[in-house]
Amino acid sequence: MSESFRHFLGTGPFRRLAKLFPVKDLRGGYLQTGFQELDDSDVLNKGSLTVLSGKICAGKSTFAANIAGGVWNEGWNVLYVSLEMSESESLLRVMSALSGVPLRNLLRKALTDEDREGIARFGRRVSDNPADFVVTTVPPATVGGDLGPHLRACAAGVPGLSLIVIDSLQMLSGGLSPDGKSAVVRQLKQLARELDVAVLLVSHLSRAAGERATLADLDRYCEDLSAHADVVLLMHSAGSVGRQTQTVEVSVEKNRNGPTDAVLRVRYFADCVRFGRLGS
Repeated sequence: MSESFRHFLGTGPFRRLAKLFPVKDLRGGYLQTGFQELDDSDVLNKGSLTVLSGKICAGKSTFAANIAGGVWNEGWNVLYVSLEMSESESLLRVMSALSGVPLRNLLRKALTDEDREGIARFGRRVSDNPADFVVTTVPPATVGGDLGPHLRACAAGVPGLSLIVIDSLQMLSGGLSPDGKSAVVRQLKQLARELDVAVLLVSHLSRAAGERATLADLDRYCEDLSAHADVVLLMHSAGSVGRQTQTVEVSVEKNRNGPTDAVLRVRYFADCVRFGRLGS
């Protein structure tokens, strides 16, 4: 099962908000995320594995979804593999971030006039964008096993696929031995090269990580994760209320083909589940 912007907006209460256009084959190298500091560092490259990591409640899933939405917004086809949420929930979170319509209203289908206008504008963007955003889950039998056939089948249904986001490594490899976890990471890197796509892999940091995490902290779960990754992005909380992160720094800790001095500072906007620039 999978869900996409084009299908979702073409059904139910949203069916009149978008015209369905065929997806064009978009090719290129570095993908644009919509976050300037990351784009200047070329953190998403076809054929490469990028790891995004941070502590629990740091906002990793939200930030990964925001990156995926930004890539789609630039005209690239995206496949989002969610092991944390259902297809529709994941898609609605991205739609909320891109449209500015509060997630709560989308989930409850309790839309204000302003929300309807926001969805209509977003529907026109879907119609005008030659790319699509597809969300899928992983069959239970695949978790901890060979993900290759499932991803290849999904990719075959998205012509010109440019980015695969996987959330998360822990859900995918739970219960595996250290060697098994490493095998999963190697397989994902191999798939990135085989399919000529960028792979963004979300991974949780150990609770033992210090206030300012390092690559060593990343490798506590999978001992050679940082070695296999072409790019590593670490999220650091810069302010929180209770257990919920409010402001975040995202640092480029490793980059095979670019600089590692970039630091992105963003604020979390809970109503639309997105990160935006401080002061925005």
